[in-house]
Amino acid sequence: MVSLFYSRRFFEHSQGYMHPESPERLSVILETLNEFKKANKDVKMNIIEIESKAKNEINEMKEMKEINEMKEINETKETNEKELFIVHEKNYIEKLKIYSSKKISFPDNRFDEKTFEIAKLAAFTAKAAALNCEKDYSFALVRPPGHHAGKNFFAGFCYINNIAFAVKSLQKTKKEKTEEKKTEKEKTEKESKVMVIDIDYHAGNGSWDIFYDDESVFFLDFHCDPKFAYPGTGFESENTNHMVNVTFSPNTSDEEYIEKFEKNVKKYFKIFNPDFVAVSIGFDTYYLDPIAGLDIKNSKTYATLGKIIKSLGVPVFGTLEGGYYIPKLGENFLNFISSFLE
Repeated sequence: MVSLFYSRRFFEHSQGYMHPESPERLSVILETLNEFKKANKDVKMNIIEIESKAKNEINEMKEMKEINEMKEINETKETNEKELFIVHEKNYIEKLKIYSSKKISFPDNRFDEKTFEIAKLAAFTAKAAALNCEKDYSFALVRPPGHHAGKNFFAGFCYINNIAFAVKSLQKTKKEKTEEKKTEKEKTEKESKVMVIDIDYHAGNGSWDIFYDDESVFFLDFHCDPKFAYPGTGFESENTNHMVNVTFSPNTSDEEYIEKFEKNVKKYFKIFNPDFVAVSIGFDTYYLDPIAGLDIKNSKTYATLGKIIKSLGVPVFGTLEGGYYIPKLGENFLNFISSFLE
C-alpha cells in the first residue's frame, strides 16, 4: 500500500508570477495520480488530504480526509510550532514569522502573510507521512520544498526542512513509545537509525547542515557536481563517516545514474544498517527541466530508483523536493512510486 499526503493549502503558496516552483507542480502530480487510480480500480493507493484550521500556529492536525474513500482519520496529538525546534533554532523560526508578517522577499525566497503557516503545514505533512511509514509506504506531496533550509537559514525556495523534521519527529516518537516498555538499562539504547537519500539535482545543503553532527542519520546525497550547480556545496571531498555526497556530471545518462545510484545505496545501506529510509524526492534531474537537468531522458528511470529503494526491505517515506518540467512531472512522480505499488 502507498499513502500520499497533501493539503489544498499548498496551492496558496506563491513565489511570484511565472516562478518555476509553482502550484501547477502539485496540480499535475495529483491529476496524474487520480487518473491512474481511476484507470486501475484495484491499485493500493490512498491520497490523503490534511486539513489544518490554524491561523497563527498548527495547534492540531484535526482532519485527514482520504479523497477516494472519504475516510476520516483523527490525529489527537497536539502539533505546534515549538516542535520545529527539533531541527531549527528558535530565533530562526521567529525570523520566518516576522518576514512573513512583513512580506519581506529575497531573490530565491518570497514571503507573504501565508508563507510561514504553509511552510509549517508542509513540515507537519511530512511528519504525518513518516509516522505512517511502518503501515504503508508514505510520501508527502508538499510545497514549499525543504532540503535547502538549514538550522538557521532559508534558501533555494525552502523555508523549513521537511525531510529533517519528519526524520527527527519519527525518531522521537519511536523512542517515546519504546521507552514505555523498557527497563532502565534498556533506556540507554540509541534512537532508531534513518538513512536519508536525496535524489534532487541540487545538493541538500540544509539537510547537510542539520544532520552533520547527528550520527543517528546517514545522509546520502546524489546531485550534480557543485562546480556546475546551485548551491555550490556538496563536494565529495566534504564526505564524513555518515554524510556522503555522490556527484554527477551534467551530461550523466540514465544508465550511468542508475549504476552509480544502486552501487552507493546498497553499499552504504549495508554499512549503516538503518531502521528506516527517508527520501528527498526531486525530479529536476530530468533533461528538460527548465532550471536544472542531467541527461536523464527516460521517465522509467525514476521507477528503477524506487525499485532499488524498496528492495532494501525497511519502511520508506519521502517528501517532494524539486522538479519543474510540468509536462512530465506527474509521470515522473508516478513512475517513482510505481515500484512501491507492486
